[in-house]
Amino acid sequence: MAISNRLCNATTFWAEIPWDKGVVIQIPPDGMIELPYHQMEDFLETKPGYEEVKLLMDTLGLFIADPTKDYDEQALKALQACIKARTDQYTASATILRSERAAAGVHDTEESITENLRRLGLVTFKEKTDALVEREKIYSGLLGTRAEAQKGKPKSFNPELTVILTSGMPKEFPTKIAKKLFMLEHPEDVQEDPAAPVAPPAPKKVVRSNVDHGQPTG
Repeated sequence: MAISNRLCNATTFWAEIPWDKGVVIQIPPDGMIELPYHQMEDFLETKPGYEEVKLLMDTLGLFIADPTKDYDEQALKALQACIKARTDQYTASATILRSERAAAGVHDTEESITENLRRLGLVTFKEKTDALVEREKIYSGLLGTRAEAQKGKPKSFNPELTVILTSGMPKEFPTKIAKKLFMLEHPEDVQEDPAAPVAPPAPKKVVRSNVDHGQPTG
């Protein structure tokens, strides 16, 4: 996975992460922020305790953008992870509540259970999750429509970032420097650089005859 410092929000709700010493990281709906390094390092998979950070990100619908991948596909994946995390949390909380009250000898009606869930903020939590489920359906449909529209179309390449390999296949790079580095390290694999200026055709060589075609030769 490529690493960027962009923390993105795939939901329609503001996301807030209590970070450190009263600092709260806020990410707007359908938006992103660029994290400074001292914050970004806490979101790396190699950081101890990343599992808890990942669960929090999933619950909030957040993801670190991978610049080498399609943004919409990453956002949809984050949205699906968000729905799963929130559904699991709601189910677990509701089950614990019912079990605790039953163990105390309280026999709740559905109305009283709903009221208890509302008091704990779980009804609002579920309503937001239900809204995300609807969004996921729409998002999936739009991506499916895009995929269908692009089916059969040849992939377009940026000529400034592309080389033609000796196999005849194009290879696109994320930057011009990456492309140049590949060409320097693997000159035998490169057949053509589509961005290279086309040399003008060589002027035709005119062959002059010693024979004056306008005068008789004898």
